[in-house]
Formats: sequence, C-alpha cells, structure tokens
Amino acid sequence: MKNKGKKMRLKFKKLVHNSTEIIKIPVVGDGLSAKISAKAGFKAINVTGSATNFVYGKPDMGFADFYTLFDQARKIIENVSIPVLCDVGTGHGAKENIARTARSYEAINSAGIYLDDGVWPKRCGQMAVTQIAPVSEMEKRIHAAVEARKDPDFVIMAHSSARAVCDINETIVKLRAYCAAGADMLYVDSVSSEKELVQIASGLPEVPLLVNFASLAGNLSEKNLFDMGYNMATFGEEAIFARVSGEQELLKLKKSNFTTLSSKSGFISAPAFEDLVDTGQITELEKEFTL
Repeated sequence: MKNKGKKMRLKFKKLVHNSTEIIKIPVVGDGLSAKISAKAGFKAINVTGSATNFVYGKPDMGFADFYTLFDQARKIIENVSIPVLCDVGTGHGAKENIARTARSYEAINSAGIYLDDGVWPKRCGQMAVTQIAPVSEMEKRIHAAVEARKDPDFVIMAHSSARAVCDINETIVKLRAYCAAGADMLYVDSVSSEKELVQIASGLPEVPLLVNFASLAGNLSEKNLFDMGYNMATFGEEAIFARVSGEQELLKLKKSNFTTLSSKSGFISAPAFEDLVDTGQITELEKEFTL
C-alpha cells in the first residue's frame, strides 16, 4: 500500500498528463477552504503564500515565514484526499534552505511545490512591481529542490512572472532554462494576451503548463486554454474575496438590524456545515473508542 503522499503525486501526474480538459485548481489558505473546494468537486488545490497571509489578516508581503506556511500547508493536506500543490516562494533561503523546504513538503504528503523566479522579500506578482532573479539563481533553486527530493514523482514546478518585466522572447528563454535545470512543470504568470499564451505553449510543447486565470485579459475560456496547450489553471484568491464579502454583508446586517430571522437566512445551515467538516465521521470514530 502506497502512502498518501505517493498516491497524491501519482494522482496529480495522471490528472495532468491524461486529462481531456484543463485541470481547474482553486487557491486555498486554510483547511475550511480546502474542504469546500474538495467537496465542490475540484480535483486538486493550490496553497499559496498570499492566501495564507490573507487568512492571517496580513498582506502578501512576506509576513508568513517558512514555519507558518509549512504548518498551514500540513493542516490543509491532512484535511483533504485530493492532491495539494504548495507555493514555497523563492524557497526560503540558499541551497540548503531550499533543500530543507523540498524535503519538508514532501514529508507532509504534498503533491509538489512551486518555486518563484522572483527576489526576496517576495511580493505577489499581481499586487506589486515585479523583480526577477537572474536565470542562474533560479537554476540553482531548482537544482537544490530536485536533488533534495526522495520521490521522483514529487513535482518541482517553476513559477515565473518574468513576462511582467521581460519581453515574450526572453520570457520563453527563461522558461526553457528552468525546464533544463530540472523543473517538471511550469506555472506561467503575468502573461495576459492570447497571442503570447500561444507563443509560450508552442515554444514548450512537451512541458505541462499551469496558467493563472487572474492575470489573463479578454474572454478566454478553459477550453481555449486547453486547446492552446495548457494543462492546468488556477484562479487567484477570488474564493477568499467572496468569503470576505459574505462575512462583511452578514455583519453589516447584524449590526444594523439584528433579528432571529436575519441571523438564519442566506447562508449555509448548521447541519450542512457539520457535514462539510465531517462531524458525522468523527462522531462514528468516537463511538469506536468509547470507554
């Protein structure tokens, strides 16, 4: 019997390589969002540094350190039975730190990690002026992670926002270098035009590609992206923003006009919420160990 990590990695690779449609991967920052995504039918989830910072009430400006991000990822992975891809930023330091990062995430059953080609302190590519590390630096990050992993199915993905500061040809050169350094897959960010998306996919035909829906312009569908050659798409933090909007509206209502009716309408029922967080399963487990 394979352990959970091996199962999740093989499951993720099968999804990516054998799917007949794009794999939609929502962003989560905590165990509750992970369960919501899994029970909504998504086949994989993406734990980002930005989402983790946000659920702690902080901006995406490096407040969550390695231990905070790692512990949050561990809790999320324990909560679901679908592959979890984890954002590790620039890897949390030099070669030995990046090696520790890779080994640590592999040990908690992550399907894989993705390494940024940005500089430290990390900033979200959607929220600040992007700065890109030299190709040689990114190659060292990838080498360190690849050499450290024990399971060859543990995915090492390169996350690039290079297009924010480089032209499309230089961006493709960088992406090819990341693959040559050992990256199994690429996460293409900060590319918005359909023409450039096609150029990237055409220039890297054998490499599984993840694209960020949040950075796209126009009205591209998931089918458009799949037909271009993209295997996966992630959504940014829309689910977190929706959660905040719902909470704000509820609290606004309670503050201005609280009644027993207004406090019970318009959101998930208590039984449905108990089902979401697997109360029934835990109750049955408790019966087995009743003294």
